[in-house]
Amino acid sequence: MSDETNYYELCTADQKAIISTWIDSRHPDYRRLNHDDLVRNINEAAKTYIDNQWSFDPDNLEQTMNNIEAACAVAKLDGRWVEPPPPAAPPMTLYSPNLKPLDGGRVGYHGASEEEFLRTAPLKEVENYLKGNAPQRKPNIFEEGVNR
Repeated sequence: MSDETNYYELCTADQKAIISTWIDSRHPDYRRLNHDDLVRNINEAAKTYIDNQWSFDPDNLEQTMNNIEAACAVAKLDGRWVEPPPPAAPPMTLYSPNLKPLDGGRVGYHGASEEEFLRTAPLKEVENYLKGNAPQRKPNIFEEGVNR
């Protein structure tokens, strides 16, 4: 912020409630911000709001929320806004219709063609499969000379 004024503290209880409603209804992702960044953003929006003397009318909630949105846009353009981190990615689940339980509680492939196995199996299993099924190469003349 350009100065140390806590603009959010200058807001009335109604205005603070509207800001909270705005966050919950329009930008729930802002709740992923840490407390300090959230307070900083609210202060920046409140500063822009107060400096521009925009209407903060609890009786016209839609217009007030649009004004808050505009205040945030100004703060973003001025580089005074902290964006929330991206949401955590859900764990990735790999699936193949041929992945079946094997004896002993292990999981493996039943009835899959080699092509499908190579396309859908975990990389480590494909690597082991290819190493085990690779044709045995005959030693070349130089290797034969060393091994004689």
